[in-house]
Amino acid sequence: MSQLASTSLSSRSRISHAVARLEEAGWVRRRPCEDDRRGALAQLTDEGLAYLRAAAPAHVETVRTYLFDPLTREQQAALRDVTDTLVANMADGPVWPAADDPTADAGGRR
Repeated sequence: MSQLASTSLSSRSRISHAVARLEEAGWVRRRPCEDDRRGALAQLTDEGLAYLRAAAPAHVETVRTYLFDPLTREQQAALRDVTDTLVANMADGPVWPAADDPTADAGGRR
C-alpha cells in the first residue's frame, strides 16, 4: 500500500480507505507482501478487471475530448513538461509511468 500511496501522491490512510471500498465492491483483494510482513498488496480481482475494461473506453474518450482535443500539439507537449516537473517535485522517486513499466522509454514516456 505504501508504494501505491507514493506513486499516486496520496497518503497511506487515504489509499487504505479507498482499497477497503474497492474490496467491499469485490474489485480488489489484499494479499500479504512477501518482502514486508507488515505490508499488503492490492490485487485486482477478475470482477475488478472486467469493470475496468468496461469503463476504460468511455473514460479515455472523455479525457481526450475535454483535456487534449482542445490543445495544439505544442500545448500538449507543454502540458506534459509542466506536469512532469510538478510530479517530480512532489515525489520522492519516479512515479509515472511505474518504474518497472516495460512500455516506457528511458525518459519515462510511452
